[in-house]
Amino acid sequence: MQIHKYRLLFLLPLLTLFIFTHAQGAGPVPAPPKVAASGHLLIDFDSGKIISEESADERLEPASLTKIMTAYVVMRELREGNLKLTEEVLVSEKAWRTPGLTDVH
Repeated sequence: MQIHKYRLLFLLPLLTLFIFTHAQGAGPVPAPPKVAASGHLLIDFDSGKIISEESADERLEPASLTKIMTAYVVMRELREGNLKLTEEVLVSEKAWRTPGLTDVH
């Protein structure tokens, strides 16, 4: 009986902390990011929920078709399980020295 008493004394504060931290909710939602573009659309990959958008219904020219196609292929491969977010990608020296690339890790 003594062991159960100590277990209860240990678990009761943890349960109380859990209830109070989750009863208050996840906290305030931050404001959408400021994007220096004519329009943008940011969608949660898992839920499909729109996180942020501006002029999403207007027909706009893409900033870079190559970037859009790269994102499409990567998202498709992630969904099909052929690629993981933890995988490393090798970039050739020629590619990372190409002008216009400022921050490649």
